[in-house]
Amino acid sequence: GISGKKLLTVYDMIHENLGKHYNFNNCDKTIERKRNAIHNSDHIISISKYTKDQLLKFYNVPPEKITVIHLYASPFYLNMNDNLLFKRKKNFILHVGNRRLYKNFMFLLSVMPKLIKNFKDLKLLIYGGENPLDEELRFISKHDLHEHIQFIRGGKDVLKNLYNESKILVCPSIEEGFGIPIIESISSNCIPLCSNIPVFREITDNNANYFNPFISESLISNLSKLLLMDEGEYIDELKCHEG
Repeated sequence: GISGKKLLTVYDMIHENLGKHYNFNNCDKTIERKRNAIHNSDHIISISKYTKDQLLKFYNVPPEKITVIHLYASPFYLNMNDNLLFKRKKNFILHVGNRRLYKNFMFLLSVMPKLIKNFKDLKLLIYGGENPLDEELRFISKHDLHEHIQFIRGGKDVLKNLYNESKILVCPSIEEGFGIPIIESISSNCIPLCSNIPVFREITDNNANYFNPFISESLISNLSKLLLMDEGEYIDELKCHEG
């Protein structure tokens, strides 16, 4: 067997919080494996205070056994002193990563028909994740959104360009362990708009734009406000996120 101390990193409690609700495959087995790993470890790294609090709640881990270490964005995404950053921006909003149920992506997609009435050139760029799902494609067809929705794949160069060209990154999740795209977007001078959940407030230090992930008007009004910003307002907003 492996000798020495056992250090475990725990990312989230998605299965514990939402596994039954969303009928995740092998949910009980996943939780049991996690429980064994947690109790057999000598120390635990948690990627957020929120995940640490969840560990205490679900697994009764002694607090002193857990150290919180936030994730960080690769320096690759860092844009320093970019005087042309607003010139490159288009009326693009960006979603990054998979679109599983708890990611709440259909909620974001559902506000597009209303938004394009006021922003004719608006596009929702969807990077990574699954192939387009039938539910998504039906909604896009029903509301004639083909010119306003784009599914994109590629490496980190592609993603960096998307951050640079997009005005807003939208993270509509109802549960997360962290939220690395938020950190990447701030590094890349793209304003994040986050659902009002504890972990997003934690990693943005309560200093971002938040919306209710269950009320469409909350998302629409926040998106509209950010899309209407002029260059000075946009840059001032970005400065709020620095550091």
